[in-house]
Amino acid sequence: MKVSHASLNRHESLHAAGNQRHPEGITYPIILGNDAAGTLDDGTPVVIYPMMGSDNWHGDETLDPGWHIPSEFIHGTFADYVVVPEAKCNPFVQHAVATTCVGSWHGLAHRLSGAFYEVRAPAW
Repeated sequence: MKVSHASLNRHESLHAAGNQRHPEGITYPIILGNDAAGTLDDGTPVVIYPMMGSDNWHGDETLDPGWHIPSEFIHGTFADYVVVPEAKCNPFVQHAVATTCVGSWHGLAHRLSGAFYEVRAPAW
């Protein structure tokens, strides 16, 4: 995916300070950033759902003990291009879903509510 937008959030500041929550540790240097929007090679505008599960995990990835987000075990979104599983690239709908604002909270909200609530982004 060619990145056009990436967000800066608390996660990046923790990494920059050397704080991380994985007992396995994170190998540095690594490109930071975990939320992004951009276009696929065919020109489709997409946003990344940043929660990545283990390769062999099936089901709710928020319950996967090996879940991670970009910039932890794979390079992050502060780059010109990123490689993420196709299933994590969601079509961007200009007026409807602001996935990059929701980030990994979507998984928690989905699990708690049993449904995905649409989040409207301001049209600036």
